[in-house]
Amino acid sequence: MLLIAAEGGVLVFSYPFADEWKFDDDLFSGFLNSFSSISDEIFSEGLDRAKFGQYTVLINSVGNFSVCYLFKGQSYLALQKITDFTKRIQNESSIWQTLEKFYKASQVLEIKDIPSLEPIITETFFGKSPELIE
Repeated sequence: MLLIAAEGGVLVFSYPFADEWKFDDDLFSGFLNSFSSISDEIFSEGLDRAKFGQYTVLINSVGNFSVCYLFKGQSYLALQKITDFTKRIQNESSIWQTLEKFYKASQVLEIKDIPSLEPIITETFFGKSPELIE
């Protein structure tokens, strides 16, 4: 699951990689924000990862947004993926402006609203161009 949340845990975008990842992503975004706020308060550092049983959440903060990647498995490759994804969306002004626009309008962005995001997701997380994914 890939989530992009704005300040206060407001969900801006979610992308489930598999059916098992379909859940109340808005609730999960709020949970991560609360957890991050507690981490800031107690440890004076933001939350960058959390482990929940077999699942790991990696969080990259960029501007007013947090990019969260929930996955199963080893974190080394996952950390590379989320770092690459964050850099790529940060360097795409059209994506960045769309994220800001939807956040200000209190709307959740869907992949159909920003087609340029899907190739970045598939290349980064699947290592393939979108037309090769079935």
